[in-house]
Amino acid sequence: MKRWIILILLICSNLILASCFNITFGENWDERPNIENDIKWVSQNPDIWFVVQDSDCYGEISINDEVYEVVVNIGQSVIEFHPASAERENGLYVDEFLFLGHWKYEVGADTFSVDVFNNSKGFLDETIKTISFVKEDFDTGPRWYDQYGSKWISNDPDIWFEVGRDNTHFGEMDINDGITKIIIKPDSGSAAWVVYSYEEDEPVAVWENRLFRIACRYGIDEIQARVLIFQARKNEEERERVFEEKNKVIIFVKEQLE
Repeated sequence: MKRWIILILLICSNLILASCFNITFGENWDERPNIENDIKWVSQNPDIWFVVQDSDCYGEISINDEVYEVVVNIGQSVIEFHPASAERENGLYVDEFLFLGHWKYEVGADTFSVDVFNNSKGFLDETIKTISFVKEDFDTGPRWYDQYGSKWISNDPDIWFEVGRDNTHFGEMDINDGITKIIIKPDSGSAAWVVYSYEEDEPVAVWENRLFRIACRYGIDEIQARVLIFQARKNEEERERVFEEKNKVIIFVKEQLE
């Protein structure tokens, strides 16, 4: 009898744990609304939009004639809205959130909803309990790395690079009043890339020499690049920031080579 009681208790415990797991983690990791790249999600009430590029989400919230730039982190069941200045450590945002919610989404759907469960900062009107998002196409335009022979220039900061044929693109950047040779490499996702530094005698992209990573919006003759990772690495012991500003945006303009 005692064995049966123990067995029943074990079965009940497993059922309870499974139930808690489902409540905590919700939908499948591959069924989140940020799996598909180059799309825009828009809400009318409140006025929110954000775009998805390489699973990174950024956009704006308009409340009482104030516009707030935001980054959106979509987890396995929770969606977090943070100020655009939020920094990440080990992939997690460390700044305070604006509000949190549970998302509901079916893969391939043109809508998803958010049930707000934490508005403790009072960022949203207290009457807003559910937010509905509608998907819009987000045309990123031609890819810069498909335009062989083009040169891209930014004045702030001072950067230029030329598009090569082998998916490796060389240029220069002014860092702390010194010219650093750089390599541009497309990263995972069509709208993301990494900038590396290199030496003359070793023109290769070495992971330890990465300077920053950015998500891009493309136009025909312009790239708008939003920096995602700020630190520069000269070696594993010495680290410094390339940019003092948080959420730095770089505008590259195309110049055709002769």
